[in-house]
Amino acid sequence: MKNKLIVLFTFFCLCTYAQNDFQKGYVINNTGDTINALIKNEVWINNPRDVSYKTSENGEVKIHTIDHVREFGVPEHYQYKRVDVRMDRSTNDFSRLSNDRNPDFQEERLFLQSLVEGAANLYFYREGGLERFFYSVEGSHPEQLIYKKYNTPDNKVGINTRYKQQLWQDVKCPSATINSFKNLDYRRGELVRYFVNYNKCSNSNYQDFTQRKDTDFFNVKLKLGVGVSALKMDQREYGNAVEGQLQTSLRLGMEAEYFFPFLKRKWSFFIEPTYYEFETKDKGVAYFTVASVPSNPNASYARVEGYFEVDYSAIEIPLAFRYYIISKENSNFFLNGGLAIGRILKSSTKATRIDGSSLNTNFDLKDSGSASFLLGVGYSFKSFSLEGRYHIGKSYRTRQYNVGHSKDFTLSLGYRIF
Repeated sequence: MKNKLIVLFTFFCLCTYAQNDFQKGYVINNTGDTINALIKNEVWINNPRDVSYKTSENGEVKIHTIDHVREFGVPEHYQYKRVDVRMDRSTNDFSRLSNDRNPDFQEERLFLQSLVEGAANLYFYREGGLERFFYSVEGSHPEQLIYKKYNTPDNKVGINTRYKQQLWQDVKCPSATINSFKNLDYRRGELVRYFVNYNKCSNSNYQDFTQRKDTDFFNVKLKLGVGVSALKMDQREYGNAVEGQLQTSLRLGMEAEYFFPFLKRKWSFFIEPTYYEFETKDKGVAYFTVASVPSNPNASYARVEGYFEVDYSAIEIPLAFRYYIISKENSNFFLNGGLAIGRILKSSTKATRIDGSSLNTNFDLKDSGSASFLLGVGYSFKSFSLEGRYHIGKSYRTRQYNVGHSKDFTLSLGYRIF
């Protein structure tokens, strides 16, 4: 088990150092010039302090800090603007709350992420556990929407929700009522919807950067594949019983993939219920106790050769992460890693001696379950994908045996239905 974990850990470490690609975007420098650029597709969990780009495919990669770039972005994907703002960094940690309900503003220079732009703009900033929203109206300078937790005089937690008053004063549809603000939370989704609605009621042209026009956060694929593996059985403490020949099996499944929105479609999580059948007849051995008494700790065992027949159908559910090494508009290379959980649906097993007589040994697979690691690599083009996976440690436990697979490899063709 330790070695398997090391393999899986190494797999993900390699992903981290894999190549990042570049996306077509723009950079606006301090003189106001717009540079058509290829921007490095980095994963910014926190708002960036610099940007890496090049002006051509074979050009030199330049790294410019926040002091040298006014704005940069990839159209319809994301946009960051440099702004000098007053920001409150008060903590929400209950053990370190301030006794002052008023924000403690500090002047800072930040790259703010545009969430909604129109007659009213909404911006976002994240740094570690700190999250702040900013807004501007009709070209005004961005201001922070104020939300702060603090200690009250009676040692309770109070919340300054002045952002509701700011929105009531500056960003309000004519039909809005006081009640419509009571349940407006200081959260990304709710504030984005609020600003989108305001721009709609103002008949303003607007852009919602959280709604991606060319990609979704979900993919659903139909999968058809073939599995290649060999039966492997061991009789617990007695060692290997069967090392079978390679067999093929058909597999039919459906994959649901979710892209993490803050990781720019580089990482995703998927679940893939898959039905398959396996059938084989292999030569092996079984061990039987000849003598076993308390006074004889060194009991002797008989070794009997025979044929082991296994025929079962199962459902397997991979739960895994996917990393896109090279991600283009229609062409993607990716790696997978995760866990596959299996369950026997129906099984038939039989063991016979070499002469055809019954071999009294029990390896019934009824209701057995398994778990294994999986590693995979694949390529997708438009709606089609081709993927190979290797499973490590798949084994179903019965009363006398561990019934598993070795050299367990699958190859599948996928078609994205939405």
